[in-house]
Amino acid sequence: MDRHIEFEGTFNFRDIGGYRTESGGSVRWRRVFRSGALDEMTARDQARARDEFGLSTVIDLRHPDEMEMYGPARTELAGTPVTNLNASIVPRSEAYRTYLDRVAERYGRLLSAERYGHLLTVGGEEIARAFELFADETAHAVVVHCTAGKDRTGTVIALLLEVLGVSREQIGSEYELSNLAIPRLIEYGDAKGQAPDLPMAERVARLETPAQRITDLMALVQREYGSARGFLTASGVSEQTLNRIVDLLVE
Repeated sequence: MDRHIEFEGTFNFRDIGGYRTESGGSVRWRRVFRSGALDEMTARDQARARDEFGLSTVIDLRHPDEMEMYGPARTELAGTPVTNLNASIVPRSEAYRTYLDRVAERYGRLLSAERYGHLLTVGGEEIARAFELFADETAHAVVVHCTAGKDRTGTVIALLLEVLGVSREQIGSEYELSNLAIPRLIEYGDAKGQAPDLPMAERVARLETPAQRITDLMALVQREYGSARGFLTASGVSEQTLNRIVDLLVE
C-alpha cells in the first residue's frame, strides 16, 4: 500500500494504516487518512478520493475563521455528499487570530509539546466528537484534516494511534512525515494570501514536525491522564466506543 497519496489540489494526504500494534496486529489500511486543507481538491481529486479510496467522512478540525480565510468545508466529493464534522479544537468563542496571539504570548511563537497540550485542555470535547466518528461502522473511510494537516491533525492522529496500540516511536515517525509536505504547504499559504512576513528559512523552521514534539506530547498525556484512553474518557468518550474503534481499525 502507498502511504503517501499525491493529489493535484491538496497536500500532506496520507494513510495511517500498516503500523504494528502491541497486540501483534496492525492498523488497517484505507480506513483513516490525514490531510491538509481539502478546499482546493480538483474534480479529478474528488472522484479519486471517493472511488479509489472510499472516502465517506470528513473530520474538519479548523476554526470557522479559517474557512473564511482559506476555503469552505468539504461536504461533497464529485457531487456525492459526505459526512462532515467541524470539530474545531480552537474555541469558537474567540477569533482564531486572537487565540493564536494569546497562546503565543503564553508559550512562545514556536510550536511545542506544551502548546499542543494546551489544545487538549481547550479542545477535549471536540476531539471526543471526532472519536465518535472513528467508531462509526457505516463509514467506509475517514479523513482528518486542519489547514496544514500537521499540528491539530497530528495531535488527534497521535491519540488515535496510541489507542490502537501503536508504539510511541512509530507515532513519532508518523508525525515526522509531514515535513515532506512543507513545500506544498508554503505554496498553499502563498496562494491564499496568508504568507507570514518572515524569511523563508524561518517559515520552514516553523512548519517542521520533529518526532520528539509529538512523543513529548504523548509523555505529557501519560503524566496528566495516564494514557490517551485516560484523556479521551475524561473528555467524554466511553470505553465501549474506544473498544469498538480498536475492533474496526486493527486487524
